[in-house]
Amino acid sequence: MAGAKLDPSYFITGASSGIGYALALEFAKRARNANAPLALAITARREEALNDLRAAILEVYPACVVVVKRLDVTAGIDAIRTCINDCHVAMGPIHCFVVNAGVAARMREIGRDDSFANDAMVIQTNLLGTMATVDAAVHYIKQNGINQSGLGAHIVGMSSVSGSLLFLRGSSYCVSKTALNQYLRVLALETRSDNIAVTILKPGWIDTPISQHIARRPFVIAPERGAELMAYHIARKSSEAFVPGWPWAVLVWLLSFAPGWLIILMAKRNTENENFGSVIGGKKEV
Repeated sequence: MAGAKLDPSYFITGASSGIGYALALEFAKRARNANAPLALAITARREEALNDLRAAILEVYPACVVVVKRLDVTAGIDAIRTCINDCHVAMGPIHCFVVNAGVAARMREIGRDDSFANDAMVIQTNLLGTMATVDAAVHYIKQNGINQSGLGAHIVGMSSVSGSLLFLRGSSYCVSKTALNQYLRVLALETRSDNIAVTILKPGWIDTPISQHIARRPFVIAPERGAELMAYHIARKSSEAFVPGWPWAVLVWLLSFAPGWLIILMAKRNTENENFGSVIGGKKEV
């Protein structure tokens, strides 16, 4: 998919698998095809998986500079700032931050059992961890004058259709993504005059390994296709985008006019006897 040029450098969280992994490879493919310089900082908790990704990236584009750093986004903002600064030293200025790290726990009805700790973990990672990463990234951008360069700076937040739709027994995940949407919209307002672009990506079902045991995944797409579409929106610096746009953007728009009873009925039918919590964005909790 042709389009605007990508940035020369990226910092990606949650890059050890799934969307983050596929995006890193997509960036490498695009840079190779354009014969353009590229530096990637790939971060996650699983360093061994990151080393595998590094090898895959260099196979695609040997000229790519790849920095591997272990990072747990729940470790606190100081740890995140240190990681970003270390990557800056290793690869130079970072123009785009793809804030992708996230988890999802086993689905539960509110108040039904004693597993609220799983809900708290989702909020801690998907919302507070993401906010800390974005905060550290914006601090780095302004402190180092990245936004004053001709290329500017870019924050990409990985949300979900779950931030716009209801998934029964998925309250914590839906809340984390809905709140993230609002947080990034506020960021876009605050940085509108600072040459810092903000993009909110809202993927639907992506066929990553942790979702392949789910029986019903409407409109599922391959991770490579998802990464291709996301890279397109990142290059264009789209403000918000469903991935893929069809049918999710249309479906969300139509449901905004639907009566409450119909939305609840659809949510019940789509989550009956399923454990969607193990597939939306991160690790499986048993």
